[in-house]
Amino acid sequence: MTTRRHVRSGLPFLVALATVLFFACTTDTLIGPKDVAVLVIEPDSVVMPVGDTILLEGIATDSRGVKYIGAKITWSSSNPSVVTITSDGHLISAAIGNATVTATAEGKSASAQVTVTPAATIATSTDSLAFGATRNGPAPASQQIIVTNGSAGVLTGLATGPTVYTGPDTGWLYVTSPS
Repeated sequence: MTTRRHVRSGLPFLVALATVLFFACTTDTLIGPKDVAVLVIEPDSVVMPVGDTILLEGIATDSRGVKYIGAKITWSSSNPSVVTITSDGHLISAAIGNATVTATAEGKSASAQVTVTPAATIATSTDSLAFGATRNGPAPASQQIIVTNGSAGVLTGLATGPTVYTGPDTGWLYVTSPS
């Protein structure tokens, strides 16, 4: 009987503990230090073309360096005509120029320098090349398309190298740059 009464007396405790844990895990309680000691923005320097979007991260830590998950961060831009920033840290470039983006949390602030450059403008010598070959025959003559950058922007994602055609015996060969 002693054991049975002990189990019964523990049951209300377990129910109460489960209830507390359930509600503790479903609230918007911040996890981490009570006071933000340091706030940083990653990356702290950005160079981006007009029309691009980059996610900045505000990282709040306590005096021991423990990250403060869920800290309420407020974002602002010194030059909204060049870049704007959303409440969740998405940086959106609108015009060529410079700006400073600031994050603020619990009285601490951090800044990131942003430079917006012209977007790359791509020109090609031609849009397509005719291609003809005979199965088990000689290799066709080499052909090329020249890609040029018509602005100060930076071209990325371009690759060169041989292309092997494995389609039907006749038709067009289409090559695209990797994304």
